[in-house]
Amino acid sequence: MESFTVITNLGPEDWKALLRACGERARENLAKGPWYHRWMPFIVWVAMVALVVWLLQLKSRLFNLESLLISTVFVFGIVYAMAWRQRRAFRPMESGAFLGTTTFQFTPEHFVVTRAYSTARDQWALLCDITRTPTHVFLWIDAASTYCFRVADLPPSLSANEAVRRIQTFRAAGAVAPSAIVSAPAVEAGWPAPTATEPPEVAPDPIATKPSVIQELRALLRMEIHRAPDPAHLWGRDLTLALLSILALGVWAGIDRLQYSSDARIFWYGISSISLLAVGALSLAWLLSRLSSPRVPLRRSLLLVLACAPIVAVADWLVPSGGPVGLWFLLVLFVAWVTSLLHTGMRTISGKFQARAVFATVVVCLAMIAVGRNYYMAPDIWYEPDSDEEASAEDDAAMEQLLFEQASRIDANIARMPSGEAGRPSTWFVGFAGYGEQRVFAEEIGTASRAVGAKFSSLNRSLLLVNDRRDEQKFPLATVSALRHTLLSLGARMNKQDDVLFLALSSHGSEDATISVNNESTMYWRDLGAKELRAMLDESGIRWRVIVISACYSGSFIDSLRDDHTIVITAAAADRTSFGCSDDRDITEFGDAFYRQALPKAPNLRAAFDAALLDIAQRERAEGREASNPQAWFGPLMEAKLKDLEAAPVPPPATAVR
Repeated sequence: MESFTVITNLGPEDWKALLRACGERARENLAKGPWYHRWMPFIVWVAMVALVVWLLQLKSRLFNLESLLISTVFVFGIVYAMAWRQRRAFRPMESGAFLGTTTFQFTPEHFVVTRAYSTARDQWALLCDITRTPTHVFLWIDAASTYCFRVADLPPSLSANEAVRRIQTFRAAGAVAPSAIVSAPAVEAGWPAPTATEPPEVAPDPIATKPSVIQELRALLRMEIHRAPDPAHLWGRDLTLALLSILALGVWAGIDRLQYSSDARIFWYGISSISLLAVGALSLAWLLSRLSSPRVPLRRSLLLVLACAPIVAVADWLVPSGGPVGLWFLLVLFVAWVTSLLHTGMRTISGKFQARAVFATVVVCLAMIAVGRNYYMAPDIWYEPDSDEEASAEDDAAMEQLLFEQASRIDANIARMPSGEAGRPSTWFVGFAGYGEQRVFAEEIGTASRAVGAKFSSLNRSLLLVNDRRDEQKFPLATVSALRHTLLSLGARMNKQDDVLFLALSSHGSEDATISVNNESTMYWRDLGAKELRAMLDESGIRWRVIVISACYSGSFIDSLRDDHTIVITAAAADRTSFGCSDDRDITEFGDAFYRQALPKAPNLRAAFDAALLDIAQRERAEGREASNPQAWFGPLMEAKLKDLEAAPVPPPATAVR
């Protein structure tokens, strides 16, 4: 076999290629070990996901998905910064042993490596393995030591494959017994001893001819059923990418269509928002390509991302933003499926494990889905059309008339209420069910009206303001302006210096001391804040007040409403959620514990609150939930005044005013 010489000029980019090759070599060495070595990163990752799911269920307020993503990005940023600093610290010197011109002389007896200040003659028995990439050939002489030269620096008459073949022949002919040359540590590290019958594998040549679209689609189907495809059939033709994009968009549109009624139509003006999906897919493909080593071409990584897109679309639809542990386990299965497909595809294309690239791509994909859900960034493809303009105009007119009539309905109801008894305080009840899309709040206010009426003789002096999608005519609507009008009208009718107002509010709440007030049919949506409620009460002139707020975070109302003439009872602390506001219930858990169980039996309001507090704590401990921690403020003057009302005999029952 003819000897040959290679003169190569190595620079910083070649040093980076050498580091990547050493890293790949180390991963391959680990892969040759027991099966659990190969699967350990995946097992650890699944365990971490399971731990996150458990923590989300156990401590939803202290451990949420947004904080997890921020922490993950922060940790990865620190790791990347440290790795970047370390790489810079170990850059080769200009006058060192790597950078500059290196001459390789390959002969049947040995190979000689000549640098500016050194010459090394190595016997072929020292050569452990040979690998090549499209740009470099690596001659491994130890577990992490190698010579390398650039393919571009080969003599013009010598191809890369021919050069590697000659080196293999020289190595096979010049090798001696492994026990005489290869040291024990090298054998223990898993390196193959040089033999003449088993030449080392050489990286395949780049794809010479493009596969057909059918071949590419068939290769992707093989991946879906966990069968390794031919790497030459995963190239990424333009037509294949276009077909996969259409398939992914079709799955997305079809799933999105299921959320609308039968008369839904395509939202043509929102088609441009589909560019969000395209940008997301291209970003993930770029990340997958950028972090792979050796670098996978962008079109080939995009092929894998688009192949996974329909699975991601189905997972995003099946798994809601919040739900039982079973749905989170379903999400873990989808994530594992996508991870497996990307792993198989990247290993098929590059011939290497690409754990870093696949893991980063999956994490960023989950982050994109989370951000899209939280900030409503999903593309709008369908919409439900309104009726014709004439019907729409009639509906608008009816809506305006309905809102306009509320004040007169409230005044008429208050006018029918009997006056209080002379010489003793009377209780006037106002119920406010703010959120109309769930019946539980309307049902709870009805229960509160009956319980308070039976306890404080207020049934015939009760007014309910209710948003309920089932019936918009039964009670006056609950709006902020309607509540203000009610309080002003009651203030004019009540004996403000002696009578007591019992105000019960039930709705969804927020941490900023507000409760939701909405009625979908009238397109009314305005939150009621604690300071605004206090201003209404002060404006009405009503002095004696009992206010019960059944909502999440309702404890945030206490600071604004408290005084010596007021009792404030809330279903949760300012930083806690309450429970039981789903549409399959007829009353919230606080409402059941306070209005239904405690109030009818308790001798006074404080005892009723204490009993409800104990009942709720026992329920939450039994179900393993974070305590809602209901709060209360008992103004001393108001509590003393209630003693007269609670001790008075109860008159015959009456009905609430509607």
